Amino acid sequence: MKIPFANHTLILRTTFFVLLVFINSCSSDSELFDILDNHQTTEKDLESQEDLIDGPEASYYGENIFYVTVDGNENNDGKTADTAWEISYAFQMAKAGDIIYVKAGNYGSLSLLVGQEGTVQEPIQFIGYKNSPEDIVSVDGASISYEEYKENGDAFDPLEMPTLVGDRIDDIGYGVGLKLTGKQHIQISNFQISRYQHNLLAYYCDNLKLTNIVLSDSGDFNLANTDSAALGGTIGLNQTGEGISIYNSNYVEVRNCISINDGMRGIMLTESNYSKNYNSKIYSDNDINSCDYYYLLYNSDFGLLENIYVERVGQLQHEGHGICLKDGASDNILRNCYVNNTMIELSFNNVYDNLIENCYIDGGFKEGEIRIANGAHHNTFYRVTVNGGEGGVTFCDWFENGLTNAGHDNEFVECTFSNNKFGVGFYHWSLGNTEAYNNIFNNCTFNNSPFLFQVDRPNRDNLFKNCIFENIPGYMHWAYPQSENLTVNAIFEDNIYNNTGF
Repeated sequence: MKIPFANHTLILRTTFFVLLVFINSCSSDSELFDILDNHQTTEKDLESQEDLIDGPEASYYGENIFYVTVDGNENNDGKTADTAWEISYAFQMAKAGDIIYVKAGNYGSLSLLVGQEGTVQEPIQFIGYKNSPEDIVSVDGASISYEEYKENGDAFDPLEMPTLVGDRIDDIGYGVGLKLTGKQHIQISNFQISRYQHNLLAYYCDNLKLTNIVLSDSGDFNLANTDSAALGGTIGLNQTGEGISIYNSNYVEVRNCISINDGMRGIMLTESNYSKNYNSKIYSDNDINSCDYYYLLYNSDFGLLENIYVERVGQLQHEGHGICLKDGASDNILRNCYVNNTMIELSFNNVYDNLIENCYIDGGFKEGEIRIANGAHHNTFYRVTVNGGEGGVTFCDWFENGLTNAGHDNEFVECTFSNNKFGVGFYHWSLGNTEAYNNIFNNCTFNNSPFLFQVDRPNRDNLFKNCIFENIPGYMHWAYPQSENLTVNAIFEDNIYNNTGF
């Protein structure tokens, strides 16, 4: 460990001061020289002291630090890479305060199970490394990119990180790559996991921290089971596969992760409150089983999603639910997220008091939109842009069970809706008779769309105030002939109209 120059200077000044005090305390010169003779520093002593300065980082070795390699053995002491543990043994034996350094390599199709739990002061840490501890760095995203995955033949290079690859049968992933159940204060960094049914699965694991977890290809990709009509399948047939699934776990942090081609869900937190989610990316490009929910908070409150990127790559059969707050998700914040070719969706009448701010939806193949569904209400969208999508905002429903509306009292502030098929859609899905009402559009811009409204369900008292409408030739249209008796029942106040047909 090199001591910075400034610290060398401080040490010299301190040493000089102590030496002056020592000299002044001696009763005579002879006493001083006798003491110095008995404390002569030899060249060997200097070399030994230099070794202490330049030697291995003390933090990489210690009573609580252990190593894992692909050829490790549980009978080893685990104290160095040369005497490393076997990986399953390490995950079982690690106790509170332990740091387990896991070297890159292919660890096969194991199903790892964390055996013990940490504490607030002493979490258990499992940290992957390439050649030496702490040599993998992820700052604003995963250290492996989607492009690198594609360049490597839709796979990950095990020489970059410790890697688990499930044994598929007929292109169907089974089992769990890494599982945690009832274990608190676990931190896992720098692992690659692919081709299981559940790549990483956690239940009842408060204060779980996942950093730079790289995942892919979870679920069923057997062509005979495809849900793509274009490939001769039936939609919804084979929706299995999850990248990261976390249940009943509070204060979770998911940071700098990436998940590619999950058959059902990319990253999902269910009944998990106060989560923090930063800088992660989800992609789907396999039409045999395209992703359904890319990033999902289900019945989870007080979460933060920041700098999340999701992309539906190409014209996949399933339009996908890009970032979704669903069925009991309230008081969450989505900030600075980017959604490509799919949607931000808030669904069900117990989804409320969420803030979506400074997010961007790129419509791609006319599939992007903000979707308010099944009665979601009292949510705020601030400075959100939808460009080139199906609609800027669509209100729809497909859930019966006493549902009485398609969304109400949501507010859109300083949002921009450009180059979409329509600005606002009162959209027919499976139910067409419930209302969308009392939604507010304040200081929003609508431009470059053929129509302002698509009207296929009842609507009332939706307010457009201080908005700009420009380059929109048509006021409204219907997608279905049976909707032609419907109209727009909206309130317009203090708006600006440029080059519109209304």
